[in-house]
Amino acid sequence: MMGGQTPILVLREGTTRERGKGAQANNIQAALAISDAVRSTLGPKGMDKMLVDSMGDVTITNDGVTILKEVDVEHPAAKMIVEVAKTQDNECGDGTTTAVVLAGELLKKAQDLLDSAVHPTVIANGYRMAATEAKSVLAKNSFTVKNLGDWSGKQVPAIQPGEKVWLDGPHGVFSMDREQGMGYVFVAGGIGVTPLYSMLQTMEEREDVRPVVFFYGANTFDDMTFLDELIELSKRMPNLKPVPVITNPPKDWEGETGYITAEIMHKYLPKEYRRFKYLICGPKPLMDALEVALPELGVPPHNVLTERFDMV
Repeated sequence: MMGGQTPILVLREGTTRERGKGAQANNIQAALAISDAVRSTLGPKGMDKMLVDSMGDVTITNDGVTILKEVDVEHPAAKMIVEVAKTQDNECGDGTTTAVVLAGELLKKAQDLLDSAVHPTVIANGYRMAATEAKSVLAKNSFTVKNLGDWSGKQVPAIQPGEKVWLDGPHGVFSMDREQGMGYVFVAGGIGVTPLYSMLQTMEEREDVRPVVFFYGANTFDDMTFLDELIELSKRMPNLKPVPVITNPPKDWEGETGYITAEIMHKYLPKEYRRFKYLICGPKPLMDALEVALPELGVPPHNVLTERFDMV
């Protein structure tokens, strides 16, 4: 092309050009066609697909990424959906069909918004905000494994991204939702902090402003799982007061030491503490000690809910 001249585009015979809403609709429909092609393979009642290539070779599968690799896709928008499946397969090794179907549903909702005269930029920004929120929620959906040196200390750290694992639980009725009160006293020993920390996260999400005093006992400072998270959480929740108690503290420790006793608890409990609900989770020594401490404080037995490690 010479300077100042109009560019000349050489297109394949039969090629058409679309612009505006027509192009948007065409792109979305092409992507939905790919999504619908694998949708019926999803779930426990999913069906297999029989694919026949140009050489007559037959492939029978219900794996999304395998199906999409075998299909000859030329449309640019449809190719993007195929790339979604490939990326999911490369990163996780599973979930390709789900990723494609989800992408198709997002495009379908986008079409509804376009039909309602919502600008594409607004839709894209909304999806970006939703993705950020989804990542935040996924980050909170975690669980804690205590390193005991056996399976939890050797096998769990060796798990690689994309490997399949099977989880069981939780079981039981250890929940603050079953024990409604004007305030709460949480008492945890060691890894027993896990369910109580989860309850605090729920309280933050619900904007629950009821007071919580959290006594957390551990043998050493390094044994205090979630201590940093609890301190950060207390900055966002003025109604939360964490009280760590370390049996063998470092030399520069200025907090409570020894074991969680009635004397230590009384220093931090509010005047109306007898009307609070007490949720306690920890090993047998902690539970046995609190069976003595709580009656000394005058806490009614019906306000106490416990979870012993040896009963799980």
